[in-house]
Amino acid sequence: MFVSAVGLYFFLYFRLTFVYLCSCAYCNHLLFCFLFLSFATGMQLHNSLCKFDVFSLNVRGIRDQIKRRSVFSFLKDQKAYIYFLQETYSEPNDEKVWKKEWGGEVFFSHGTKHSKGVCILISPTAQIQVNYSYSDNSGRIVLITVSLSGHKLTLCNIYAPNNQANQLQFMQELNNCI
Repeated sequence: MFVSAVGLYFFLYFRLTFVYLCSCAYCNHLLFCFLFLSFATGMQLHNSLCKFDVFSLNVRGIRDQIKRRSVFSFLKDQKAYIYFLQETYSEPNDEKVWKKEWGGEVFFSHGTKHSKGVCILISPTAQIQVNYSYSDNSGRIVLITVSLSGHKLTLCNIYAPNNQANQLQFMQELNNCI
């Protein structure tokens, strides 16, 4: 259920880009979580301190209601603003129930009942305004642009294919949406 992770930081065009590379312990899929920030978290901006926590987890399927509720309860205990989930195995008809159980906003890119699927969960207590959302049709990319404390953020949760034949097409689609 948990993944090993390496964080890389880059400064590009006066923006902080956080690239979170994860390798799934079970299937060696590469998981990418991109966080494009127009400010550095925890730094003083306009005489105010901004703190922004993101939590990422490969859940290996949460179609089972008991497992899903357990994962949601665990996530709420982490007290982050945003949660990235990979391998949700979600389908469009799951959205209404999952949103109700979570209590906050949820943005999906659906896979199948047995593979793929990513979502971004926004904490029910977070005061975040979502300005834009995008999801692909293959259950691998979900992107949102939000406003938090007067700052604009673009968050993208990505589940990359491990098949080299599909990786080039995936990277092209990712480049187009970012």
